[in-house]
Amino acid sequence: MDIHSFFVVYMLYIYCNKINIYTTKNIEIFQLKHIYDKINDIEKEEIMDLYDAIFYRKSTKEFSQKKINEKLFDEVKDVCSNLEINKQDIKAHVIERGHLIHLLMGKKFDIKSPHYILITSNKNDCFYDIGFIAEEIVLKLTVLGVATCYLDMNFDYEHIKDFVINKDSDEEHNIEVSDEDDEIIIPQLLIAFGYSSDDMFREKNEKLDRKQPKNICKDIDKKYKDLLEVVRLSPSYKNCQPWIIKNSGKKFDIYVEKKYRYSDKMIQISMGAFLRHFDLYFKKNEKTITYKKAVHKRNFKNKSIFSEFRKKYLVSVLVE
Repeated sequence: MDIHSFFVVYMLYIYCNKINIYTTKNIEIFQLKHIYDKINDIEKEEIMDLYDAIFYRKSTKEFSQKKINEKLFDEVKDVCSNLEINKQDIKAHVIERGHLIHLLMGKKFDIKSPHYILITSNKNDCFYDIGFIAEEIVLKLTVLGVATCYLDMNFDYEHIKDFVINKDSDEEHNIEVSDEDDEIIIPQLLIAFGYSSDDMFREKNEKLDRKQPKNICKDIDKKYKDLLEVVRLSPSYKNCQPWIIKNSGKKFDIYVEKKYRYSDKMIQISMGAFLRHFDLYFKKNEKTITYKKAVHKRNFKNKSIFSEFRKKYLVSVLVE
């Protein structure tokens, strides 16, 4: 063996031993990184599923009264019990026997489904969170192929409250109530779900009864232009679409149109659903955002004095 060949063999020996040592010392790190990357991939895939669901989900007005299959129903229950925002004061109750709701509501419901989700809370100051959580549920059900519809809150408050917390009838109504649930007595929102009697998905070129992007935000940075297509599809009470955005760089100020009652529960729930779409857009684009309540001063310079009174400031979103 000449000197050159010997040198090559020797260097390979050293290299292989270094690799072996490096691998031995760091095998746990590689394993953890693999697990972490796998979790990230699952989260990214779920975010993409929810993001895509925004574009093809639509409210279902006519439901088949056929009950969904047991496996699918269990998946709906899993969705409602494993929410991304796990707030102790907000819970989603899955009601399997929809006909019990029909009996209680009588003619007050134009839209009837075989199943319902009742969202409750133990306080009346979390409507934005309720809307945010409800839209998460609705989009996840859309991914599962389950049709949904938000329902108006014009129903007998006391009947629904008793229906949820009455322990004597829990087994009959298929609602699990723990000791913690005793505190949750305020029904806030009802979501109908089941199989659709018609097409449950929006067609690609379907005409939308939605605000034009320019009526949501007049001037927006070009790199955020797609954001308006995402948020304009947010569901809202009686399709009122009360949102307005003002963009400046990486800051977005969110407003509610003044012609709607800012304090109205259903308007706040609608704004919560809007913020969920906002949140999904930036998660899909792997951007971190923070919500901040700013001290907002009216600026009448170069504006109609009435324009500042047409909207009510809600919150600011900052892109990091």
